[in-house]
Amino acid sequence: MDFAEITMSETVQLEKLAGRDIPGVTFPRLAALFTEQSALARHAFFWLARVKSGEKLDYDSPVLNVKWSDLVVTYLGGDADKQPQETPDPTKETPRKASRTKTG
Repeated sequence: MDFAEITMSETVQLEKLAGRDIPGVTFPRLAALFTEQSALARHAFFWLARVKSGEKLDYDSPVLNVKWSDLVVTYLGGDADKQPQETPDPTKETPRKASRTKTG
C-alpha cells in the first residue's frame, strides 16, 4: 500500500480505530510502527487495504486474524520483469526421431 494514496478521512479513521490500542497515535507514528513491524499497525493497515479494495469489513473482524506466515511476500526486486525468460529445449523432454526413408 502506498501511504501517499491514503486520504485524510482514511487517516482520521485509522487514528481513531488504532487509538483504542495505541493511545495518542498519529498517522505518521502509525506508519512508522508499520515499518517497525508492529502487529497493531499491521492490523490497522491490513484493514484499510481491504476496505480500500471494496470490502465491507469491521476493524475487529475475525477475518483479519491471519497467521503471520500468510502475510509473507517474496520481493523479486525492481528488475524482476526485465530478466530474460529461458525457453526450455523441447528436444530434452520429447526427443525427435527421424522418419524412415525409402531406399532403392
